Amino acid sequence: VAEWEGPATPEFWYRKSNRMKSKSIAEDALSLLASPNICSKEDWVRAYDHEVQGASIGKPFQGKTMEAPSNAGVIDLEMHGGKKNTALAIGHGFSAKLSCYDTYWMSQMAIDECVRNLVASGSNPEKISLLDNFCWPNPFLNTSKHRLGQLVRANQALNDMADLYDVPFISGKDSMKNSFQGYSKSKKKISIDVEPSLLISGMGYVEAHSHLLPSSFVSADHNIYCIRLNPLSLLGSEHSYYFESNDELKIPQYDFINAKAIHKTVYELITANLIESVHDISDGGLICALFEKILGNQIGCELVSDLSLLEAFGEGPAAYVVSVKDDKVDAFEEAASKVPLTKIGKTINAFEFKTPSETIAGDRIISAWRTPIC
Repeated sequence: VAEWEGPATPEFWYRKSNRMKSKSIAEDALSLLASPNICSKEDWVRAYDHEVQGASIGKPFQGKTMEAPSNAGVIDLEMHGGKKNTALAIGHGFSAKLSCYDTYWMSQMAIDECVRNLVASGSNPEKISLLDNFCWPNPFLNTSKHRLGQLVRANQALNDMADLYDVPFISGKDSMKNSFQGYSKSKKKISIDVEPSLLISGMGYVEAHSHLLPSSFVSADHNIYCIRLNPLSLLGSEHSYYFESNDELKIPQYDFINAKAIHKTVYELITANLIESVHDISDGGLICALFEKILGNQIGCELVSDLSLLEAFGEGPAAYVVSVKDDKVDAFEEAASKVPLTKIGKTINAFEFKTPSETIAGDRIISAWRTPIC
């Protein structure tokens, strides 16, 4: 019998027991950039062959320094029998940190992250297909009615989001019995479960190579805009994991019809050649996405105002940060007029991150980004 018991707090296996006190927005962001979920995975990536018959046109890292993370991997299709000047983007979404609260919410967020990674890589949102990859504690133990309930809710979300986003699931895999029951050295009976996890993988059709834009800032004196769905939330965020916060156990409710419209609009902005760079906002929120955009070409940014904690670190679906040339601003704002849009600053010819109250040197950003995972 599946019995979902409702949202729970993550103290059992997720929440750090000794969270830090927040220092400042920028200093907190440096700490997050160095954390395992966000820092560079270059050592891991370089250990494996990420080329596919030499056809990769979207590499794992990009920019002049090859430091900045790409939104997705992109493979030229002509070499694999496809049309000339077309490509296939391959992206992922993973939000297992939300599963203790609600696996329905976790599944929604994983799907949206995968979709926005693909859209940010030039994929047509109407030509995306997905795969589900489950890693789950044993839902069939006598003590696992809640685990089975979590599995049911996760699959309900997959069905609902596939219908809403018009994205088919074409395959998947599952590992469903990741639980251990036994005894400790002191002969005490113990039970260990993995965290309910769902990785969403996706493929998106890129109709022209020109639709694959850099994730990094490309030049100084470009306008920076944030496009994202409200409400933002710190519940289950990277910031709430590492820093003290007064979390209210209230799962945010999103209008994913509007999220779908945002993805469509961002794709239209890309194909209309109205933006110069685009990066999705995910773990660590807007400020970590800005740090990542600075890395590739060492083009800094200056924000017009200080960010609140929620603005800087809030996480949610359908979130992007883009840069726009001055001579395209009017056309861009007109084309994006029906989605939540905020102009937040300008790119600068200096390798640093600036707000009215803080400045972080680019060398500190690189140092945090390169923090070894282990």
